[in-house]
Amino acid sequence: MNDSSGAGTRAHDQNLLTALRETETAYGRLFAQTPLPMWVRDSATLRFLDVNQAAIDAYGYSHEEFLTMNSDQIRPPEEIERFHQIISRPGAAETESYSGVSIHLRKDATRMTVEVWSHPVTFQGRPARMVIARDITDQLRTEAELRLSRERFQLLASAASDALWDLDFATNTVWRSDSFYSLFGHSPGTFGSSLTDWADAIHPADRERVLASFARARIERLENWRESYRFRRGDGSHAQVMDRGRVVNDAAGHPHRMVGGMSDVTEQNRLQEQRVRAQRLESIGTLAGGIAHDLNNMLSPVVIATDLLRMQELSPASLRYLELIETGAQRSASLVRQVLALARDVETHRVPIDIAAFIQEIARFTSQTFPTHVHVKVELPAGLWVIHGDPAQLNQVLLNLALNARDAMPDGGRLTLAARNEIVAPENTAPPAPFTILTVADTGRGIAPEHLDRVLEPFFTTKQIGNGTGLGLSTAHAIVKEHNGFITVQSKPGHGTRFEVHLPATPGEGAVT
Repeated sequence: MNDSSGAGTRAHDQNLLTALRETETAYGRLFAQTPLPMWVRDSATLRFLDVNQAAIDAYGYSHEEFLTMNSDQIRPPEEIERFHQIISRPGAAETESYSGVSIHLRKDATRMTVEVWSHPVTFQGRPARMVIARDITDQLRTEAELRLSRERFQLLASAASDALWDLDFATNTVWRSDSFYSLFGHSPGTFGSSLTDWADAIHPADRERVLASFARARIERLENWRESYRFRRGDGSHAQVMDRGRVVNDAAGHPHRMVGGMSDVTEQNRLQEQRVRAQRLESIGTLAGGIAHDLNNMLSPVVIATDLLRMQELSPASLRYLELIETGAQRSASLVRQVLALARDVETHRVPIDIAAFIQEIARFTSQTFPTHVHVKVELPAGLWVIHGDPAQLNQVLLNLALNARDAMPDGGRLTLAARNEIVAPENTAPPAPFTILTVADTGRGIAPEHLDRVLEPFFTTKQIGNGTGLGLSTAHAIVKEHNGFITVQSKPGHGTRFEVHLPATPGEGAVT
């Protein structure tokens, strides 16, 4: 019995030893073959007790070199203190498993960032630690680069004058840069991120065209989509925008996004229209000047002939005909003078002008000649500055503006003639300067908004054919411009019109008497 029992015990021990050896062999294979660097270090001395091939390849030391080293020697100096603080915590050497990120040194002194897992083990009967390390240097570099790219993109998107957008085809949602909201006056809380929100903000007259073009770009995968249209701002007005975009394919070559940018070209278009208008006016002025000279030459014989005919004895009927011819010639000559002024081909004789007396004279003339239901009001403060100008031409300016005001009040109203001193900074010019501002205002029908920008153009008129040449306001504008001044217009349909003639003044010069 005892022999049998002893034999059974010996067999059990043998089986246990065999199992342990098989387990050690399995762990040994795992230790040797894992692709991650692994080592066993002594808990007390921190010396390396064993390392695998992955650690040898990653760090550059041979197996023999590792076994002469300790864990401090694979760390930069600034990491050693932090490492000792971690391992000196109570229980850290015996029972605690821990992980973290550290900086390690290769044999060639290059650094790598590693993620480390450490577990307590018993190795050759001594307390030890099994350590696994994973190099995450490239991962962190990639993440840092991605983070930097995002930050740069956000900075560029914020600094860009265009409103950048990115449409996801799968969800039909649109990302918009901050410049979109500042440019068009919307807020992220009120302007949605769907494609429908964008479509609804397009001007109804442009919407069908733009959406059809956008759908075609999406279907045909266009790399350059461009459309100009009106887009609603946050305040309800519409901006003229130039929108550009391109379709972006995924890795499989399927379209999945469309990116682009919107530019507010409202001001740019306005300036372009002004340039075109200025070029057109210059051409008209050149043409009008030539025609006016020819007309003047043709009118001269008529005027001379009427003067000669008056020296002869004529019948009453002939005198009436002569008066008709003379009246027509005078009107034609007046029209020629306006055209010549418009073409800037008339010499000016400038003298100091007392504006108060000047306006009073215009007021007396209009009061005597205008219909009685047009009431003339004069507003002249004391101490008006003196201007230098051609009295005849400036008289024509105010008279043309007054006649325009009279025609705007067929049922009667009030014509106001006024003047004031003001320091003004003219548009697109240098520092503010003293100006005397002459005002001609009426309470008439007003000017439609679509006509307001054109009222000073030559031959532009809203009157019926035969009731106006369209030269009165344009002639006034040309004369004022020749005097280095400018005219502004304010008007609203049904609430009258206000013309202000800005003329350079001399504050220190006394009034002319």
